[in-house]
Amino acid sequence: MQNAKPPLTVDAFIDYICPFCYIGSARLLRPSGGLAEHFSLSVNWHFIEIHPETPADGMPLAALGYPPDQWARMMENLHAMAARDGIEIAERQFTTNSRAALRLAEAATDCGDEIFSRLHESLFAAFFSQRENIGDGDVLRRLGREAGLDQARIEAALAGDAALEARLARHAQMAAVLGVRGVPAYVIGDQLISGCVDVALLRRAAEDALRGARG
Repeated sequence: MQNAKPPLTVDAFIDYICPFCYIGSARLLRPSGGLAEHFSLSVNWHFIEIHPETPADGMPLAALGYPPDQWARMMENLHAMAARDGIEIAERQFTTNSRAALRLAEAATDCGDEIFSRLHESLFAAFFSQRENIGDGDVLRRLGREAGLDQARIEAALAGDAALEARLARHAQMAAVLGVRGVPAYVIGDQLISGCVDVALLRRAAEDALRGARG
C-alpha cells in the first residue's frame, strides 16, 4: 500500500515512577500527535530502576534530596509539558520503589501487545494521575488482573522471580553499554536520545534511521 506507514523499531528506557517517562511514552505511542502517527512502531521496552533505595511503602518526595529551587523548576517544566500533552499529573508528596512494577511489566511483555499496553498505561496513570502506590503488592495485583495477566504470572513477578530479575539486569547492562544515564531515553537507528524530547526530534531521528537503512 502506497500510504502504509514505514516500520520503525525504537528501544525505550523507562521507569514507571518517572513522570517524564509517562509523557515520553505518550509522545511515542499516541496514534494522533505521537511518533506512531507517522510510523508503524515496534517498541522494545527496557525497564530501568532509577531509585532502588526507595522503600516499597513509599517515602516523601523531599527525601530524594533535590535542592528546592531545582525541584521547583523541574515541577514547573513537568506540569507545563503534561498540560500541553493532555496528561494528568496530580499533585503528590510521595514516591515509591518501582522494582516489583518493573518485574510485572517485564512479565507482561510475554503476554502480547494488548495486555502489555493496558498494564503499561495503567502503571503510569495509577501512580501519577490517581496517586496510588505502585510499590504496593495489592495495587499491582489489581492492575495486573485488570490488564489481563494471569494470577500465577502476577504472583511470580511480585515474589521476585529470578528469570524476570535476570531480564531486568540485562536491561541495565544494555543501558550501561549504550551510555544511557537517565530516563526516558531512546535509541532510534544509531542515535541515542536522552530526555523527554519533542515528537519533532523523535521524528527527525526516525527519518534519519530510515534513510540510513535504505543506504
